[in-house]
Amino acid sequence: MGTGTGVTQSVRTAGDGNTAYNNVGINVTENGFAPANIVQSGQVLVAGGTVTGDSAAGRVSVSASNGGLQMAIQGNHNQGNSLQQIGGGQVLQGTVLTGDRNFVTNMTQLNVVMNNGLGNAALNCNLDQLKGLRTLGY
Repeated sequence: MGTGTGVTQSVRTAGDGNTAYNNVGINVTENGFAPANIVQSGQVLVAGGTVTGDSAAGRVSVSASNGGLQMAIQGNHNQGNSLQQIGGGQVLQGTVLTGDRNFVTNMTQLNVVMNNGLGNAALNCNLDQLKGLRTLGY
């Protein structure tokens, strides 16, 4: 994959019968409350660290670095890979399929919650930070 800023999406395929989709959703609300946290278990991801998991299908790696979050999936048996990254001023999704009969859906959902206590000037300042995603029409 090359380089890009803002929102970047890429799908490359080889083989037969492959299907791949990319989707990014961004919701901006002004109610001052983030969605409730769901109690979860597993490994703790710390800044600069990586959490990995393996199965018969392949390996998933989740990393926290450079002020962002990245999830990479490597399929076993040379089937391909998928990548999602958010942070550092960009949202990136990429899929490379090299085997046959793969189905990949990259979905990223970003929820931005603004505080009701902000004045109009402060709210506009916070929204200006999101404009970088709009310059390319997103």
